[in-house]
Amino acid sequence: MFRYTLQTADAFGKTQWIEVCASSSSQALALASEQGFSADQSSIVREEAIGFWADIKRKSLPLMVGKISKKDLLRFIKMLGGSLERGRTIKESLEFIGENEDQRAVQHMIFQLLKRMEHPFATQIELFGIYPDLFDDEFLGIVEAGESSSHLGRYLIDYVEEKQQQIALLRLFQTVLFKRLFTLLMVFSVALVVILFVVPQFSHLFGSVLTMPWPLRFLVSISTILQRFAPIFLLISTLVVGVFYYFVRYHSLFRFWWHDFLLRLPLIGKTLKTYYTAQFAYLLSTLLTKHVDLVRAMTIIIRQSHNVCIRSTCEQLLTRMKRGAACFRRFWMSTKSDVIISSLRSFKRQKWVALLRV
Repeated sequence: MFRYTLQTADAFGKTQWIEVCASSSSQALALASEQGFSADQSSIVREEAIGFWADIKRKSLPLMVGKISKKDLLRFIKMLGGSLERGRTIKESLEFIGENEDQRAVQHMIFQLLKRMEHPFATQIELFGIYPDLFDDEFLGIVEAGESSSHLGRYLIDYVEEKQQQIALLRLFQTVLFKRLFTLLMVFSVALVVILFVVPQFSHLFGSVLTMPWPLRFLVSISTILQRFAPIFLLISTLVVGVFYYFVRYHSLFRFWWHDFLLRLPLIGKTLKTYYTAQFAYLLSTLLTKHVDLVRAMTIIIRQSHNVCIRSTCEQLLTRMKRGAACFRRFWMSTKSDVIISSLRSFKRQKWVALLRV
């Protein structure tokens, strides 16, 4: 199975970048045609193998030069934006940054970008698209908006500042989530210690004369089974975790159930909903202020979302927007902020948005 990146044209002749998972290029073109896009063999920009072994190979074969950290990547983007802001071309900017860069991994990336520029490309999205793990859809959307408005340098600098704020938000979320997970882990650890070491002492306390209550006898039996078959339980637990990870990673229906289950948990669910709601609002406002059209912005948000349930909700939202649902008609009449805000308030009443509300 492969993931194909296609540069297609929609029904109105506008260039659209789509990703299609298929077993061959002909099947990918057929799927793109079923979705209403025009594409041929020359429209295939990138072909990437997907699956369990492909992921293992990709992770086990990092560049000999090392991995680029998020901090170094943001520093590179900020330097690139500053250089473009001073009037240099993209090629001159890359050459200038490459000559003054100390990190070997960043130097290698710049060299590959310059090497890609030796071949024809229509937009700068094709240039940065050779590193999908580094330059995500949000970045490519900013690049597309910057190209159309001739303010790419300013947009890249703003992107770095907003990304740093987003990283700070993510760290805050991870801290809150870690505290709740730590609480659950402590409760589970205390319960396990009580069952393994405290409960057996009650059998000696009661002895053979006194009769233990049935709940206590039940706990003693569980403690005895755990102590006697501990290696077997450990092996089974390891296998269960491995199978569970495989299904969550590569089985779409099971992954949807698991993500929905996480959103419904008593302690963690509310935190996750808060984070995904904040991420949705933050990304949407960032892209709209950079003059990315609403449909393109929603497409980027969908591809950036890691929760399948949230992604499905956004896809339903995007479908209703394309079909011209009543609560979105005003989006096509004006792009003023007050219209957008009122429209966003109107679709809160829809049932499929309830998943996003805190």
